Amino acid sequence: MAESRAVTRRRTASPLVSAFLALASSHVVRTLAGFVFWVLVARLSPAVEVGVAGAVVATVTLLSRFTSLGLGSFLMAELPRLEAAPARRLVRVGTGAVVAVTTPVALLWCGAALLLDPGAGSSAGAAVASLAVAVLLVATTVATTVTSVWDYAALGLRRPGAQLTRNLVAAFGRFPLLLAWSLLGDVDAAAILTCWFVPLLASGLVLAVQVRLAQGRRSAADSSRDLLLAHWRTSLGHWLLDVALAAGPLLVPVVAAAALAPRENAFFTMAWMAASVVFVAPFALATSLFADAAQHGPDAFAARCRRVLPVGLGLVLAGCVGTWVVGPLFFRVFGEEYVDASLPVMSVLVLGGFWMVVKDLLLDWYRLGRRFALATGVALTATVLDVAGALVGGFVLGDGRGVAVGWVGASALQLLLASPLVLGFVRRMLAARPEADR
Repeated sequence: MAESRAVTRRRTASPLVSAFLALASSHVVRTLAGFVFWVLVARLSPAVEVGVAGAVVATVTLLSRFTSLGLGSFLMAELPRLEAAPARRLVRVGTGAVVAVTTPVALLWCGAALLLDPGAGSSAGAAVASLAVAVLLVATTVATTVTSVWDYAALGLRRPGAQLTRNLVAAFGRFPLLLAWSLLGDVDAAAILTCWFVPLLASGLVLAVQVRLAQGRRSAADSSRDLLLAHWRTSLGHWLLDVALAAGPLLVPVVAAAALAPRENAFFTMAWMAASVVFVAPFALATSLFADAAQHGPDAFAARCRRVLPVGLGLVLAGCVGTWVVGPLFFRVFGEEYVDASLPVMSVLVLGGFWMVVKDLLLDWYRLGRRFALATGVALTATVLDVAGALVGGFVLGDGRGVAVGWVGASALQLLLASPLVLGFVRRMLAARPEADR
C-alpha cells in the first residue's frame, strides 16, 4: 500500500515538474538569447535602425499582452477536461479569435502612430513610416500573440516540452539569419525584424506539428465554438487578471526611466534584467501548478501548494544567493561602473521574488475558483503600489537603489495588506484533504 501511494505521488508530481522545468527553461532561453541578439544587432546596425527595430519589438510585446483575450489561461484550464480531438479543435477556434482581434488592433496602432507623428520624428513614428517595417509590425504582433496562446495550450494538452522546443527555435533561429543578412548587405530595421519574425513563425509551425494541432476535424456535433462563446466571461476574467499581473513588471522599468537620469537608468535596466532571472521561478511554479491542477479544482491546487510553496521560496532564496555571488562577474562584463552601481540595485530587487511566489500562487488559486473580481482587485492594487513605491523611491534617492528599495518596500506593504487573504489561503492549503492532491 505504501509503495502504491509513493508511485502515485511520483506520477502526480512528474507533469508538474516537467511543466515547471520547461517553462523556466523557456524564460531563461528567451532572456539570454534576446540579450545576445540585441548585442549583435547593436554591432551590425546603425543606432537609428536599432532604435526603430527596438521600438517595434517593444510595441509588439505591449500589444500582444492585450490581444490574447485571456485565451492562454482559459485553454490551460479547459483543455485537460476535454478529449484530444475536441481540445485541438478548441485551440484552433481560439486561434482564429485571436487573429481576428490582433490584426485590426495592430493596424489601428500603425494608423494612430502615423496620425500622431506624421513627420516620423519618434522611433514609433519612424517604424510605421516604412511600409515594410509596418507590415512586419502587424505580422509579428499576430505571430507573437498566437504563439503565446499556443504555449499555454501546450501545457493544457500536457505537452510542456513542445513550448520549450518552440521557444528554442524562435530564440536561436534569429542568429543564422542575422549573420547571413550581415554578409549579404546592410542590416536595417526591416532586416532586424525579419530575423525576428521568420524564426517566430517557424517555431509556431514546429509546435503545431508537435501537438498535432491540425488533427480532429470539425463535425456537426462540434461544440468548440459554442464552448468558447459560452465561456467568454471566464476568458475575459482570465484576460483582465493576466493584464493586471503583467502590468507591474512592465511598468516598473518605465517608472525608472521617468524618475532617473539616463545614466542611472542604464544601471537600473541592467540590474532589472539580471534580477528577472530570479523572478522566473514564481511565475513558472504558479503556471505549471495551475496547468497540472486545472482539471481537479482549487482544492487540489491548495493541497499541492503544501509542497510547492516551500519549494518556490527555496528557489527564490537560492536565486538570491546565486545572483549575489555571480553578480560581480556578470556586471564586470559591462564595466566596473556597472559593478559599483548595478550590483547593489540587483541585490535589493531580487528580494521581491519572495512576495511574487506567494502572490502568484494565491491569485492562481482564486483563478481556479473563478473568483476573478477578487484576484484582479488584488493584482491591480499590487500594481498601483509597485508603481507608487518605485516612483517615490526613485525621486527621493535619485538613483536605481531608490527605485529598488521603493519597489521592494511596496511588496512588503502588499504582503501586510493582503495578510488576511494569505492566511485564509494557508489555512485552506493545510486543511485540503490528501484525496484532492491526487
